[in-house]
Amino acid sequence: MLELNDSESPAPCDGLELEDTDLHVGALRAAPSVEEQPIVELCQWRAYALEGNVILNGFFPDSPTIRTTTAVATVVDGYVVTSSGRRYLLIGEPSQDLLVLALLEEKMRLAGHANFVDVSAAFQMARVLGGLTWKQQ
Repeated sequence: MLELNDSESPAPCDGLELEDTDLHVGALRAAPSVEEQPIVELCQWRAYALEGNVILNGFFPDSPTIRTTTAVATVVDGYVVTSSGRRYLLIGEPSQDLLVLALLEEKMRLAGHANFVDVSAAFQMARVLGGLTWKQQ
C-alpha cells in the first residue's frame, strides 16, 4: 500500500504532488474476492510481462493504494479481464510520471517479482486496436 503522510495531497489520478510528501510502498495484502469487487478502476497504471503473463499495476482513482492484478486473460467491452475473472477499467494511458513508475516497480519487487519487463506501450497499443488476448503458460 502506498501511504501519503500529507493528508492534503490529491488522489493519484488527479496528479501526485510529491515535493513535500513522504511516500513509501508497503503492507502487501490480498484483494477482496471477485464477488465483493467484480469491477475495479485503475489509473496511473503500467503493464508488466512476468513469467509468460502480463499483469497490471496501478492506483485506485480515489486513494493512494496500488493494486497488482492477476494475469491478464483478455479485453472484453473495454474492460481488461484477469485470470481471477475480475474486470479492470483502465483510466487513461499508461503513466509516464517517473515517480509513479518507481513506486509501481517497487511494489513489484516488494511482492517478490524480480524478473519483470515493462510492456505498457505494447499493451496499450493492443488494447486500443482491440482483440487483445494473452496466452497464459
